[in-house]
Amino acid sequence: MRIGIIGCGVAGQATAIALSRDGHKVTVVERFAQARPLGAGLLLQPSGLAAQERLGLRETIESWGARVERLDGRTARGRKVLDLHYKGECGLGIHRAALFDALHDTLTQKSTNARLGFDVEKIESGTAPRLIARDGRTDGPFDLVLNCAGAHDALRNATGARVRDPVYPWCAFWTTCADPTGAFGGALRQIYEHCSKMIGILPVGRVPGASFDGLLLELAAG
Repeated sequence: MRIGIIGCGVAGQATAIALSRDGHKVTVVERFAQARPLGAGLLLQPSGLAAQERLGLRETIESWGARVERLDGRTARGRKVLDLHYKGECGLGIHRAALFDALHDTLTQKSTNARLGFDVEKIESGTAPRLIARDGRTDGPFDLVLNCAGAHDALRNATGARVRDPVYPWCAFWTTCADPTGAFGGALRQIYEHCSKMIGILPVGRVPGASFDGLLLELAAG
């Protein structure tokens, strides 16, 4: 099949790798002039690790990330409200830059066409849809188009799909710092004040191009 994928982030690249490996002709379009990661760390659950294993990337991302054995959540007064231990499995804290690089390095080795700086304005529907960029360029026709451009992509509203994606009425701050002794390894730790405030620490392993070695932590507050 001829498949067009909108968005060169984690979802778009993972999808392109899987479909290209299965023999489909894949084109990835990205609105930025250079594909790059956005955001900081995240926690891959066992299902996410299983997906990476099917892509042949689990060993690579585990070499960058930090194993998470449990989730520990408490109130500001110390009362435990979340105590989850993985049984026979684990989560993996990883920085988005490391996950992005692993996916991107694999994607560039596949016979996948990438068009950067292609900002899709609309999808020309029909039996063989085409992608129309804001500057008038086109790509296609395709047998299938997948929109992997992100949660708040406005293009979804033009497809006739019923979408409910309100903007969150809160914000978050985060930073990444070193944990050379591994004092905070092995767990995602969070402290809550009711449902409106949270602070947490997630081990994320190593970050490409970081100025310091050793394990890293992501501290987030919102």
